Amino acid sequence: MLTGTLPSNFSYLTNLNLFTVEYNSISGSIPPSFSQLEALVLFSILQNKITGIIPPQLFGVTNLQDIDLSHNSISSSIPTEIVQLSKLVSISLHDNHITGTIPTEICALSELFHIHIGHNYITGSIPIELGLLIKLRYV
Repeated sequence: MLTGTLPSNFSYLTNLNLFTVEYNSISGSIPPSFSQLEALVLFSILQNKITGIIPPQLFGVTNLQDIDLSHNSISSSIPTEIVQLSKLVSISLHDNHITGTIPTEICALSELFHIHIGHNYITGSIPIELGLLIKLRYV
């Protein structure tokens, strides 16, 4: 089982496509330097001990198609910068401490197939524009 924190020097791995460290005991926060992983397609830190916020810079990785931050202790809102991920197919944020509302910007992600945000502290209503995402199959 992996322990420790996510290393910030991973930003040097500019050709990295998949980053998955699921089901471990990694703690700390997501380093903003992960935004420099321009080739990254999958980012999964499912079921660890990650705290802090979702760094808005992460949404600058425009090739990302799948993000899974589920089962951690992340305590921020969903950044509006999510709109930058035009290739995003799946986002799983369930079982965290995420607050705020579902940003309407998420409705601009035309490739989105899967959104899992349950078991958080999200308030407000579901944006009506979500119904325009014709590829969406799971909310």
